[in-house]
This record gives sequence, C-alpha cells and structure tokens, in this order.
Amino acid sequence: MSNEKHSNILLFSTSDRSIIPAILCYLTFISGIANAGPGQVEFERGLAFQLGDGIPQDWAEAKKKYTDASLLGNHNGSHHLGLMYRHGDGVDKNLTMAFSWMGKAAYQGSADAMNDLGVYYKDGLGVDQNYSRAADWFRKGSELGNAFAQFNLALLYTSGIGVGIDLDKSTALYEAAAFSGYNAAQRNLGILLIENNFDNREEAFAWLLIASINKDSCAPKIFRELASAMSPEEIDAGQRKATQFLEKSQQILNDWSPAPQAP
Repeated sequence: MSNEKHSNILLFSTSDRSIIPAILCYLTFISGIANAGPGQVEFERGLAFQLGDGIPQDWAEAKKKYTDASLLGNHNGSHHLGLMYRHGDGVDKNLTMAFSWMGKAAYQGSADAMNDLGVYYKDGLGVDQNYSRAADWFRKGSELGNAFAQFNLALLYTSGIGVGIDLDKSTALYEAAAFSGYNAAQRNLGILLIENNFDNREEAFAWLLIASINKDSCAPKIFRELASAMSPEEIDAGQRKATQFLEKSQQILNDWSPAPQAP
C-alpha cells in the first residue's frame, strides 16, 4: 500500500443533502420535524410553498410562513430562513442574515443549524472566522447525534484546528457518523485506520468497502490500494467485518426514533 497521505480529501460538510446518502437525509429531516416545537403547521405550509407541493411555488409566501413558524419557536422555520438567505432563494443572498437565522435555529434546538453555524464560524461566513466557536457548535450538534456535526468535529480533532489533535476522539466521532450511514465518514474512518492503526486494516477495508458501495467518490481508489496489499485471508476477514458493520448500522436504523419533544 502506498504511504501517500489522504488528508486532502477530509472535507467539511454542511447540511446540503445533494451528496448525502438518502437514508441519512431521511433520518436528519424526520428528526428535525419531530423535535421542531410549536409552529410546525406554519413550517409545513411554508415548505409546501417553497416546493410547490400541491400549490404554486411562491417564495414570498414560504418566507412569510417560515417567519411565522420561527416566531412561534419552531427551529425548522428559522433554519429554512437561514438557508434561503445563504443560497439567495427567494431573497437577496445575505450571509449576515443567514448567520443570524442559523443562530436563532441553533438556540431553538436545531442540530442541523448547530452544524451549519459551526461551518459559518469555520469559514467566516457572515461572521468573523473563529475556529474555537466552530468546534463548540460542532460539539453541540454532535451531542444531539447529528452525523454532519460529528463528521466536522472529527475533522477538527484530526487536523488540530480549533482543538488539540486527538485521533481517539476523531475515530469515535467518525464511527458514530459512519454507523448513521454517512459515506464520507465511512471513508475518513477507513483512512484513519490505515494511517494510524495499520494492524487493524481489516476494519479499514470494511469501512472503505461500505463507503464505496455508498458511492463516495474518493473511497474506491483507496480501497483498491489497500486490498492489493492484503492477503486473501485478510480480505475475507474484512468482508465479514463489513457485513457486521452493515448489520449494526441497519439495527441502529431499526431502533431509531425521534427523541420526545420537551414540554
């Protein structure tokens, strides 16, 4: 196996769902809806206007309904307003406004917004760059089980940005996100196991195989490099581990249910 480092593909993630496995999108979206608080009717009406679901698409009405939901304490409404300003959907793009709405959503309890707020602090989007605050928000989202935040906090612990390097914490966070189905976390976990614990390359093989199956674009090349350096017996062991990991991930999905909304 080549000694080439793969840290250049350890990329940060926002809650943009365009490249995320469908099951993880489903879990994060349903979790947000289940715990969003009062104003859910207003939020869902706003979402219908945004998507043109059964009614003509109308961004102005979507914004109005999201604002109504936010004022009632609904973090989905606040988060979607932040996304509108972040991307310039139906409003002029305004990162300062996006940051403000993301902050409100985060304080209202949105784990997705906590992760996005961490990205804003990390990249200086609508706010002065602050890696320490980025780590704080990634940590808050991680504690609520958000796979994106777990992934991003793991990257900080891998690189030492905003926190001290801690590969044990990084590995644990990647693993949590990997079992949630996040292909980038599966790939990065495999990379860490190769570069920092080569004796455990059957597990690295397993995670890189799973990441490849889940269509991570970078995993197949690294997987092939690793497999070429392994014996048939090690490959068999790696395939068995992959099966075990997939079964555990499926069990997590089967057991998953939204946390009850606090009164």
